Amino acid sequence: MTRYFIDAVKKLAEDRPIASITLRDVAGQAGFNSATLYRYFTNMEQAIRFALFDMISEMWIEDTRREQTLTDPLAQYLSLWEVQCQVAFANPGLFLSFFLMDDKQPVYDAGLSYFAVFPERWEQVGPRFRAQLENTSFQKKNQNYLKPCVDAGYLQEEDLALLIRDADILFGGMLLQVLRRPAKPAHAKEMTLCFFDCLKRTLRPMLQKDPPDGLFSPDTPDKSRV
Repeated sequence: MTRYFIDAVKKLAEDRPIASITLRDVAGQAGFNSATLYRYFTNMEQAIRFALFDMISEMWIEDTRREQTLTDPLAQYLSLWEVQCQVAFANPGLFLSFFLMDDKQPVYDAGLSYFAVFPERWEQVGPRFRAQLENTSFQKKNQNYLKPCVDAGYLQEEDLALLIRDADILFGGMLLQVLRRPAKPAHAKEMTLCFFDCLKRTLRPMLQKDPPDGLFSPDTPDKSRV
């Protein structure tokens, strides 16, 4: 039942701002009455947080799966962005609401409640991403992801803040572009390729040593996955 309502929030967010969606809208989209929905969510904020965390868990599960085959830290970093683009550009309205939040803590606080409902998802999330429930600072998260690149000699620690800032600005711009035409998968794919082209142009001058062969090809980190 919770899944029905989460999917209803996601569906409604395709066509309208999150702030305009009501519990009655969600119940109707899911095919139930409001009284049924109130058995699972106390208010609209909780329903939105579950929908947002459902999206986050999707990213963490895919990131965990890829970590099992990607050993190079720079490849892992680019893969994290690839997964975020794929999930965010498929849910641009919902992700934009998360991206613009000044305080993301309430969403992460909902994580334990979410995983209590979907324990099978928790089992698929690796330790690296489980730890993110305890650390919700945007800057700290990104530094944690980039620190292995510093340890491997790819980046200097003093460049991390600039890279984090530029990648964030770039991603936000691409997300807005996708939001203009959310029903066009080809446009989302185009914006993903554009994002990686720009990210690599930003990243390359910072590299202290050559990346693995093929990692900075004109396409994404692994063009077969896009």
